[in-house]
Amino acid sequence: MSQAPEDGQLHTLGLLEELREECKSLWGSSSEFYFRIDELLRELADPNLHDIPTRLPFRVELWTVTISTSGG
Repeated sequence: MSQAPEDGQLHTLGLLEELREECKSLWGSSSEFYFRIDELLRELADPNLHDIPTRLPFRVELWTVTISTSGG
């Protein structure tokens, strides 16, 4: 038994509304995480941090990539 075209359209619109709501909630969550992580990174960048042990069991290295445009 097939559905009437109006029923299919209403179902599709309902799915689109659900998708829109899910995307809206995910956007809010990702924005909150972004700003929280940004805040923490800014705190870590503060040169006046205290109580950081100088002899840690790991090292952090910063590497840069140089891309040559000479083709050689």
